[in-house]
Amino acid sequence: MHALFKPATFALILATSFALPFPVQAWSWPAFLDRSVDAETRTRIVAGLETQGYHVFTVERERGGYEVKAEREGRLWELRLNADLAVTRSALDD
Repeated sequence: MHALFKPATFALILATSFALPFPVQAWSWPAFLDRSVDAETRTRIVAGLETQGYHVFTVERERGGYEVKAEREGRLWELRLNADLAVTRSALDD
């Protein structure tokens, strides 16, 4: 039986096929993974929304603004805030 590749060649192909995507991922992923919000901004967002009757669960950075998951009157809401912390969109999050 004739093998398509020698074992050493197969191992080299296998190793490079897994290794090549990692430099590309390392270059592109950090811009997307850091969605954290500093403590001062989070405090300002939570305080502003609590005065409107929301109970805030999560705050993440999203497209130059912020995405907030919050509850109000027993319903779960997804809110979008701009860079000035003004609500630009609200939708029920079912």
